[in-house]
Amino acid sequence: MSTSIPATILLPKAESRLRSIAEFLRYLTASALALAADTGTLFFLAEICHFDRLLAISAGFTVGLLVAYLLSVRWAFRGVRRENIAYEFFLFSAIGIAGLLLNDFIILWATQALGQSLLVSKFISAISVFFFNFIFRKLFLFSKRKPHE
Repeated sequence: MSTSIPATILLPKAESRLRSIAEFLRYLTASALALAADTGTLFFLAEICHFDRLLAISAGFTVGLLVAYLLSVRWAFRGVRRENIAYEFFLFSAIGIAGLLLNDFIILWATQALGQSLLVSKFISAISVFFFNFIFRKLFLFSKRKPHE
């Protein structure tokens, strides 16, 4: 007797996985562009203009947040939007602010405790914050919701 699973069950799961992978890759691309804006702003303000590092880190992260939001809602997580755009941006920003705190901590820890350069520290932080943001934004912001939301 065959114990194979019918195609009607497997195909939706495979399509769902492909959609999830495509969504992850689009978010990765959007995040890379946001990271470029963030790091460019950080480097310009901290190294060229000699601003305070925490101010430069925060300004860079804010620029990156705006780029990430626009690319996420228009492209990476297309088709999953909230009706209340202000609430959507609030949630996106709240997760971003939590990411900012994590970003600041990692950069300061890596530069001061580990003696790493600013850009190496930023790279370490970027990887950590990318996964933090993706997981929380996917779970709380860009997942399929019930109709009452």
